Amino acid sequence: MSGQLLRTLTGHAAQIDSVAFSPDGRTLASGSRDSTIKLWDPVSGQLLRTLTGHRYAFAVMSVAFSPDGRTLASGSWDNTIKLWNSAHGQLLRTLTSDNYVYSIGFSQDGRTLASGGEGTTIKLWDVASGELLHALTGHTDSVVSVAFSPDGHTLATGSNDKTIKLWDFASGQLLRTLTDRIQCVCLVFAGRADARLRERRHDHQALGLRERHVAAHADGPRRISLFCRVFAGRADARLGGPE
Repeated sequence: MSGQLLRTLTGHAAQIDSVAFSPDGRTLASGSRDSTIKLWDPVSGQLLRTLTGHRYAFAVMSVAFSPDGRTLASGSWDNTIKLWNSAHGQLLRTLTSDNYVYSIGFSQDGRTLASGGEGTTIKLWDVASGELLHALTGHTDSVVSVAFSPDGHTLATGSNDKTIKLWDFASGQLLRTLTDRIQCVCLVFAGRADARLRERRHDHQALGLRERHVAAHADGPRRISLFCRVFAGRADARLGGPE
């Protein structure tokens, strides 16, 4: 990886809070505080489509493609998650939450969508029907990140309560709680067989990247790559990148 800038895409009227590639890499989705989702051709930089439907002036905080790439989900401060046909931009369904939605993620089979938000619960939704299946409780502050493991057995959630929780997806049972002194920004399962949790973070005192390894769980060879930062009220704070 050279780190060379390939292209800059412009078109949103406000801050962009989330981006996601389609599984085939041919489409890039972006969610913005201008209340829209934009779909881009990452090779040419061409804007393919703008999706509107979230309430005006409410940020789209998270976007995610289903594993088959046919559905795009978007979560917003308007307390809704919208499911879109990614090929045509048609709105398929709206899921209504009871608070701001900060993070969403599809299960590996594409049948379930997890969401985290301003409340302390994680919601699991049936993608086909829009029905709320389960609400997982245990965090004590907003849930800002959700991620499924590559084998689909584990759901990880990160919260402003400075904990990461690992859940058995099938039963909803809490497997383990990982704690730290900083707030979580993003959770990503890397799917590599070293059974460790890697945490990368910016320390506003040391002004450097610090890394640590702790045991994740003994249920199989999975790893979470966790990118965190200390919230210091800076609008230009950066996240640690992948190795």
